[in-house]
Amino acid sequence: MPNVQIKDIAASRAAAASTDLMEIEDAAGNSYKVPLSILADYYGSLMHPGYLSGMWYKFGEFGVASLAVTADRVYLTPMRVRRKVTLSAAAFHVSTGATGGAALAAIYSSDPTTARWKTRLATLGGPIACTASGLSQAGNLAANVTLDVGLYWKAALFTGTPTVSGLGSADNVAADINGTDPAAFTNYTTSINGYYASLAYSGGLPADLSSLTGITANNGVAVPMPWFKVA
Repeated sequence: MPNVQIKDIAASRAAAASTDLMEIEDAAGNSYKVPLSILADYYGSLMHPGYLSGMWYKFGEFGVASLAVTADRVYLTPMRVRRKVTLSAAAFHVSTGATGGAALAAIYSSDPTTARWKTRLATLGGPIACTASGLSQAGNLAANVTLDVGLYWKAALFTGTPTVSGLGSADNVAADINGTDPAAFTNYTTSINGYYASLAYSGGLPADLSSLTGITANNGVAVPMPWFKVA
């Protein structure tokens, strides 16, 4: 997209109203209204070649570690989508199963004013069993979801106490979004790799998570997170 510049963003969005268009201008001064999703996917192509159908991705940093989860606790980790993608399933890698262990997973939008989770965009069709050890347990989403380039949040909610793989304690990915204390610059035990809060498993993952309270930054230990399969 050479010799093209984005015009005034606020005015462009206002003019486009609810159609989610961005006005761009070429070198000759000609103006065009282009869907934001197309522009985002173009710039995303500079960072990622595209997600492969049938493959699994965690859409975040790559360090992997395990954690014995706490029941009735929701864990939230950032999800960076670099190319438009359609997802069909979610999975957890269970290092050590637990009697009665099970997990729920969901994807939430990111509130641009808080850079935290808001509206549920996708959820599992049913819970994933976490009773067997050394297996990647998968479940289909209730419906396929298509995500544009952007920031989202992965949520994981457990019953029982299985040990599940996730982001390592040194993955400071959440701090890259919401900031951190200077001590975390060189001390991995204070790196923020996600967040957690108490949430009853029996109630499931709600349609709106913006009112979640008692949120604690997760640091010093791994944080469990789901992988997602490309349709």
